[in-house]
Amino acid sequence: PEKGPALILYYHGAIPVDYIYLIADTFLTKKRNIHSVVDKFLGNVPGVASLLKLFHCEAGSRDSCVDILKAGHILGISPGGMYEAQIGDNMYKVMWRARDGFAQVVRDAGGSIPIIPVFTQNIREAYKSFNFGVTRPFWVWFMKS
Repeated sequence: PEKGPALILYYHGAIPVDYIYLIADTFLTKKRNIHSVVDKFLGNVPGVASLLKLFHCEAGSRDSCVDILKAGHILGISPGGMYEAQIGDNMYKVMWRARDGFAQVVRDAGGSIPIIPVFTQNIREAYKSFNFGVTRPFWVWFMKS
C-alpha cells in the first residue's frame, strides 16, 4: 500500500531472492521500507548484524512486530522461516509448524491491517537445496531439541 501498515506473508525458498527483490521494488516504486523478521542466528554471523539493522531486519518478538505495524510500517514475515527453506522441497508444502502468531500480531496492532500473501512460482527450482544426507537429519534433530 501507499501508506499505512501491512503484513506480508511469504513462502521462504532456499534463498529468498524473490523477497529481496520485493523489498527493493517496494522501496523504488513506493518509497517505503519493508521491515522483516529474520532468524535470530543471522545476527550472530560476523558482519551481518549491521546490514540487518540497515535493512530493518530483526528477530522480532510478537510485541516488536505489533509496534512496527502500529507505527504504520510494512512488515514481512515468513512463518515457515529457515525450517521451511531447508526442509521444504519442490512440493511447496507449507511448513509453519503451528506458527500462527502473525494473526495475533495483526489483531493486537488494530485488526484492520491488510495481509498480503506472497508466493513465487518455481522459487524452489531457481535455487536447489540438498535436503538429504547430512542436512535433513541435522534440521530434524535441531527442531526437536
